[in-house]
Amino acid sequence: MPQKYIDGLSWLTTITSWIVAHSTIVGVFFMTLFAAILRSHKDGKVDFIEAVYCALIAVGLSTALVAVNLPEGLSWVLAVFIGSVGSQWFRKNSTRLVETRIQAVEEKLAAVMPKDDDNATQ
Repeated sequence: MPQKYIDGLSWLTTITSWIVAHSTIVGVFFMTLFAAILRSHKDGKVDFIEAVYCALIAVGLSTALVAVNLPEGLSWVLAVFIGSVGSQWFRKNSTRLVETRIQAVEEKLAAVMPKDDDNATQ
């Protein structure tokens, strides 16, 4: 029968063994958290929620990169870099990229589509 109550030492050894078994993910989380805190502190105010969000992005990205057979060390580096840059930077640059693509599509359509005149619809 499983033990219902865990004493203090047993709890500590369980947590320690879990951290050792998952040291990669724990390391990625804390490295990105620290880097994101330093980046946000550069702006004058530390944003802990953004730092945790960036660290969680890095953990998910690191796991995904390992799942697609990228070497584990390289996935750490990429995930920590992307996570530490932050979601605000990616939001700003992805918005600019999308707007540029939309503008290019509109220009191509304008070149192909005939000019709209009143007689064309009648």
